[in-house]
Amino acid sequence: MSNYTQMWSDLGLDLKGHDALLAVLGGAYKDIFLSQKNRPGGMKYFDFVMSEVHGLRIRELRDAGQLKTRVEAFVERLKGL
Repeated sequence: MSNYTQMWSDLGLDLKGHDALLAVLGGAYKDIFLSQKNRPGGMKYFDFVMSEVHGLRIRELRDAGQLKTRVEAFVERLKGL
């Protein structure tokens, strides 16, 4: 995974908390999914997407000018729950 620390910092993330979250999620993903016997090779792209969901995808949205809109929509959905 690339280093997205500066981007996360620029977005105002709690870097320590986010690092802890990624450590737990990454370990769980490896233990649950990547350790499966006979895991189809076609899942490699999905595994890449999962590994970059907090990095590359956020960068793409930010660079396209859509990140703020997506985050605002997500917050509004949470308020409606």
